[in-house]
Amino acid sequence: MKKGTTIKWDRDLHDKSIVLIQKRRGRLTVAEIADILQHEDGGAWNGHYVILMNCSEGTLGGNGLFMGDPTGDSIELYQLEPESECPVCGRMLPPFAYCPNCGNDWKDMENSAEKRLASIRREAAWEIRKGSLTPEAHAAWYWSYIGAVDMARQMNFITEERRQALYQGAEELKPEGHHATEHGQKIEDLLALKIHAGDYVNTPRFCSVQIERVYRDEAEMRRDGYTEPTDYRDYEYVVCGKSTGLNRMVFAAARRKAHCV
Repeated sequence: MKKGTTIKWDRDLHDKSIVLIQKRRGRLTVAEIADILQHEDGGAWNGHYVILMNCSEGTLGGNGLFMGDPTGDSIELYQLEPESECPVCGRMLPPFAYCPNCGNDWKDMENSAEKRLASIRREAAWEIRKGSLTPEAHAAWYWSYIGAVDMARQMNFITEERRQALYQGAEELKPEGHHATEHGQKIEDLLALKIHAGDYVNTPRFCSVQIERVYRDEAEMRRDGYTEPTDYRDYEYVVCGKSTGLNRMVFAAARRKAHCV
């Protein structure tokens, strides 16, 4: 930022928060304003902003007599936050990064999660159908696609219902007689669960926690040391924690006894 130029938080006449940029000499340009917001203080001012310009008749003053040329310039910016009130109309703003209805990226629709997953599935299907593919390679390509679907769900790019639909759509790619396992359980059995390892769940006692393991049996989970209650409210699953050190804990989920198969 050039010498004599400053940026700070301030309040307008209606006590709304604004970002005030001031220049001691000369005029501020749009390019200067953008450069300050993008790079000053290590990017701390990055965001979306709006300038309200009141050019109505009521703002017209005198004829300029007895008025000297100002030596500096200033600009007031209103920061826009996704899903907050618009400073102009007061209505709720939409998300900036994605469509609230379909979830697709505003900037590049081709980079949506569905497009990416479809591309990964096509590549996996192409490789799996090669006659020279070994059973192990067949399984690796299949589970790599399933892993991509799981990652998309964990990042909230797709819904749980969509994940299950993609699982069913990949049945034709599943290797026959080859079952990968995790902690002694078949992967396909684990995928049938609603909660998966790596998922985050909200608990009344510990807020948002990440699930390290998922058990089909609550008793087995407790035998492995996950005994600290989280007060997780779900008719199908129970979530418990296990201490791993001072102020450190890991968490696991298990099907409640009434829902075990």
